[in-house]
Amino acid sequence: MKQTWKKLGSLVSVGILAVSLTACGSTKNEINEKVAQNLYGSSVNVVQTLTQSNPSELEQALEENPNMDDFSKNAFTSWIDSYEELGSFIDYEEVDPQEAIKKDGTNYVVTLKCDFEKRDADVQVVYDIKLAGKSVGFSADYSMAEKMQEAGINTVIGLVIVFVMLVFLSFVISLMKYIPNTGTIKYETVFTDELLSKEWHESELENDELKNYKAKAEYYIRQHQDNETIAKLKTNQPLTTSDIANLEEILWKEVGSREDYEQEYGEKPLGEFVREIVGLDMNAAKEAFSEYLSDTNMDSRQIYFVNQIVEYIVHNGMMKDLSVLQESPFTDRGSVVEIFTDLSVWMGIRSVIDRINANAAA
Repeated sequence: MKQTWKKLGSLVSVGILAVSLTACGSTKNEINEKVAQNLYGSSVNVVQTLTQSNPSELEQALEENPNMDDFSKNAFTSWIDSYEELGSFIDYEEVDPQEAIKKDGTNYVVTLKCDFEKRDADVQVVYDIKLAGKSVGFSADYSMAEKMQEAGINTVIGLVIVFVMLVFLSFVISLMKYIPNTGTIKYETVFTDELLSKEWHESELENDELKNYKAKAEYYIRQHQDNETIAKLKTNQPLTTSDIANLEEILWKEVGSREDYEQEYGEKPLGEFVREIVGLDMNAAKEAFSEYLSDTNMDSRQIYFVNQIVEYIVHNGMMKDLSVLQESPFTDRGSVVEIFTDLSVWMGIRSVIDRINANAAA
């Protein structure tokens, strides 16, 4: 193997000497025909000598000769890394030396198109400005189909990794409910509003604190919960067209204009706006979910979950954003999927929520 190393160095040295002698007559940026022929011939000899060597012997030579020149080290390492992919050297395609050599900055690059046992490859031998060998590189040729196949495999692997990470994150999140919360005490409370008396004075709308539309509208709704339409919304009764007209009269004429309302609340339905302020009566909420609260087949976790929904809707009037069900207190005893193994039961509860929301959509 020492002979291969020395032979490789000799080939380059001889080629360089010949090239140097013939390069004297060429201009700085020009490669004359004689120089090109010598560089090309030297590169062919280097590649043939290198690829006829056994990679395992080259590895041994690298270990035994730490002072080996940089060009030989690079060439040996490059062939060792490429051998498994390319296989044994067969032949090279002979071309015009002038076409095979390109000037790249201060380097000359000789490209040889070679046939190997497993697949063809471009072999590049690089020389510096002084025409000393710098490196040898092997670039395997892959068909478009092979490139697309590799890209597809990489995409699938990426998707699998993302999926596994998402599953892992979901698992970690599901474990968080078992972390003891030692710093917070929870109290479950049920409040039933009792209206003692109500008085309304038109002049109150002129109060300095009620000069903006939002304050006036919310103040009016709270003070007029005995209004037939407002009472319907609080007790979960569906609205008629006359009820909607009544709300328009109040919010778009008495309290302010339609433009005032839309500037403050956009396209929010009038019924939803009122329901968010007055909430839902506790008895009406329990009546809506009575089928599930009185079901003897429901276990304690399921009844707890339904009671939490009732509490939420009583306080907020509706439940339009179901993502809250993924947070405490709804998840304190498990997720929806864990609590309702029979999904038809959960779908029934979901339909009750939708009906309560729909009764306010005016």
